[in-house]
Amino acid sequence: MALTATGIGSGMDINGIVSQLMSIERAPLEQLTKRESSFNARISAFGQLKSVLSDLQTAAKALNDSKIFTATSTTVAQNAGYSATSTSGAAAAAYDIGVEQLAKAQRIATSSSSALDVAAAGTLDVVIDGTTKSLNFAGGSIENLRDAINGGELGIRASVIDNGTVKQLVLTGDNTGASNAFSLTGTGALSGLSYDPATASTDPSSSIYRLQAAQNARISVDGITVERASNTISDVIDKVTLQLSAEAAPARLDVKQNNTPAVEAAEKFVTAYNAVLDKISSLGGYNAETKSAGELNGDSTLRGIRDRLRSFVSSDFTGPSTLGRLREVGIEIEVSGKLKLDKTKLGEAIAADGAAVSKFFAGDGVSDGFSTQASDLIDGYIKSKGLIDLRTDGLKSSIKSLERQRDALELRLERVETMYLRQFNAMDQFISSMNTTGNYLTQQLATLPGLAGNS
Repeated sequence: MALTATGIGSGMDINGIVSQLMSIERAPLEQLTKRESSFNARISAFGQLKSVLSDLQTAAKALNDSKIFTATSTTVAQNAGYSATSTSGAAAAAYDIGVEQLAKAQRIATSSSSALDVAAAGTLDVVIDGTTKSLNFAGGSIENLRDAINGGELGIRASVIDNGTVKQLVLTGDNTGASNAFSLTGTGALSGLSYDPATASTDPSSSIYRLQAAQNARISVDGITVERASNTISDVIDKVTLQLSAEAAPARLDVKQNNTPAVEAAEKFVTAYNAVLDKISSLGGYNAETKSAGELNGDSTLRGIRDRLRSFVSSDFTGPSTLGRLREVGIEIEVSGKLKLDKTKLGEAIAADGAAVSKFFAGDGVSDGFSTQASDLIDGYIKSKGLIDLRTDGLKSSIKSLERQRDALELRLERVETMYLRQFNAMDQFISSMNTTGNYLTQQLATLPGLAGNS
């Protein structure tokens, strides 16, 4: 009786059988893949942790600016004729400031009825506050003269105005203030530009006449009259700059403490710190409902970073300030371990002693403040070859080891698959041979007399 096999040879699905056997043989390879995926997930998790720690370091460094804790702001009454800005450390106070006169630059013009002929050559000496600068002009048009003056760095600038009758050359001093009045001495074709502010004409028909005299700005500050050469005045009230725009009666200026920069910087630090704790909780936690653990669940490095940060923000601070804890500057530690900013308390601390708050966060130039110490602590974790890099380097080394194991296992599996195929193909050939022999014997037995009669 022939062996019950279908198909060529044995009739067995050799490829299918070998495939099933190889799926069993590949189980260790799948385990290596799972381990590699786990290592890659942990590397990614450490990258996420490094990112939020970097954000926290940036926020900590922002607190290292002493100016934000002594910032001020200004308020000026409407239609005051001036605006004001203040810098860090300006004294909180109120002032009555009146703009009696704006600073102006000298401006003169050539005749409004007779054209200035500058076709021939000439020279022009410009004297400002005892300093003389000269221009040699080769001759040409009035526009050529304008361009020569503007390119000569003489302390004056020129323009040409066509009034409908003639083209007038207008000369204006570069700077405002009485001391910046200029006189001119011209020769040759430029002799008509000679000008003396002390004897200047205001008659437009003159060869050259005054449009505007140079003058200082004059203001009153709490009844005290002050003159300056510019409309930008920064040396009358300490750390306050006035920008004059129009003559006006005295109007109130208030200089006040401005807590906004300090509050914003503190808020960013608190937010960044809490984000780090949230990320650590996410990466290291375990969800009982979904029965899923974070990528760094049980990781000692993660726990160490969390514990060190909590200890740092809750400990007495050793620094140059009389203040020693975060809660004294309005940053409270909640039961959860997260931080919370009390803006009012921070403002009160700044109002009471802004210098102490500044030293607490930014140091005093000799001893480091909270900001630098926090940044240095975080730097140990995130810097190149820091703690997190060392951990990820170790994981990457483990992945390379797994890759070597995988390569070796792949080679072994190739050999095993080849062996299986060889063995099953040999068996297939043997069964095929046995089937052929069986068929032959069946045919021969059928021809025997005794067997033939029985059939």
